Amino acid sequence: MITSRNFPDSSDYKLYSYFQPYIKVGGDILNVIKEKDESLHILFGDVSGHGISAAMVAAMTSIAFGATTKRSDSTDKNLLFIHELLKDTITLHSFSSVYMRYIPYERKLEYTYGGHHCALLIRNKICIPVEGSGEILFTTPIPYLRRYELYLKKGDRILLYSDGLFQVKNREGNPLSQYQFLEAIRSLVVEDTNSMIRSILSYSSSYGDGEISDDVTIFCLEVF
Repeated sequence: MITSRNFPDSSDYKLYSYFQPYIKVGGDILNVIKEKDESLHILFGDVSGHGISAAMVAAMTSIAFGATTKRSDSTDKNLLFIHELLKDTITLHSFSSVYMRYIPYERKLEYTYGGHHCALLIRNKICIPVEGSGEILFTTPIPYLRRYELYLKKGDRILLYSDGLFQVKNREGNPLSQYQFLEAIRSLVVEDTNSMIRSILSYSSSYGDGEISDDVTIFCLEVF
């Protein structure tokens, strides 16, 4: 698991996160880089598989992300650069991801999906998907990637979460569907961000009787 733990401080936003690897090492990625123009570059994603090989792919992808933020401000071009840089090296894994760039002085969010499920926008105690689509990395020669834009407002929250939160089963062996998981989140958005994250984790853990089958990662951007 390759994750940023020391987030930049700002009076314009606050960043939150939680990480729990399935085993000692894993393939979830959360990287945040603050550039000289004060914009945030955020890479969130999940390498297929578990263990050392997935962790190595996560490490390579994280290094590539560090290089790409200085090449371009375009989220789709940067995600494609990561793919082009590593596609011939990474042949046994795929990478579902979302690349975001947040410009605080405009409250503007630019983003590109690389096969990852949608982020969530929490606004006025309502939770809605951040629409968009794109193809997973390292599975096709040139994945379809598109840049989207969203203008945020004071009090908005952007929530990213890994599929480890809903890939759990109860004692009867019934899986928690993503639909059920999203419905649960919608009932929790009235809480402050730290409490909301704890409640989301508690809901997933309770459904799965404390057992997880994949890495668990949550990230939230709260706009001031």
